[in-house]
Amino acid sequence: MSPARIALPLLAACLASPTALASDVRIGVGMDPTVSSFSLYYERYHTDFAMAGTSVETRIERLGISFGQALARYLSGDLDLGYLATFQDDHPVIGDNKLYGAYIGVNLQTRYPLTEVVGLGGSLGYTYNRADDTVNDVETEISWGEARARAWTEFRMPSARLRVGLQGQSVDGDMTWDTTPTQTFSFDGKTNTGAFAGIDLYTGGIGRISLYGQTGDRDGFTLSFAADY
Repeated sequence: MSPARIALPLLAACLASPTALASDVRIGVGMDPTVSSFSLYYERYHTDFAMAGTSVETRIERLGISFGQALARYLSGDLDLGYLATFQDDHPVIGDNKLYGAYIGVNLQTRYPLTEVVGLGGSLGYTYNRADDTVNDVETEISWGEARARAWTEFRMPSARLRVGLQGQSVDGDMTWDTTPTQTFSFDGKTNTGAFAGIDLYTGGIGRISLYGQTGDRDGFTLSFAADY
């Protein structure tokens, strides 16, 4: 059974039973149910899209901002948006050129403390991505949606936190070339499960620096600078 199929029922059960959720609603904060957060982050990874019967390695870069807010005492949500660039090696139409665009996503997160040091967590999210450009006189557009689920174990320390977990994704998208006639190919994710690990460093006050790596469904890293207030 895939990590996504495991994570989704567990997270749904947690959301349905508030007494089973964590006392922390956001990263680095305690019992305050009105806490908010803001972060600036850079993400870079590559993933394989299954398109027209072949596997197409696609590199993706995102530079974005995230706004977080406690939605209930034990449930938090995030809104993510920013710029993105996509790149495919030796593409038959666009060659080695990048496509540029934007994305927007939402995320729900909950956490469950087992002890003062060890806890469990889970999240669900959805992101819509779109990029385009005119390359070699051909207008090219790529757009896709990705639904994601994560489940993890975390280890909390006075000035840091470690997370290790599993993740799953479901990708559904289209790539279109404005040729004569117009060509459109649908694609999905070739690999839909993976793993991740990372560290959050608390800089004192409200500051936080995070570095996460991931492999499997996507190989890459995310670096973020955040404030919880």
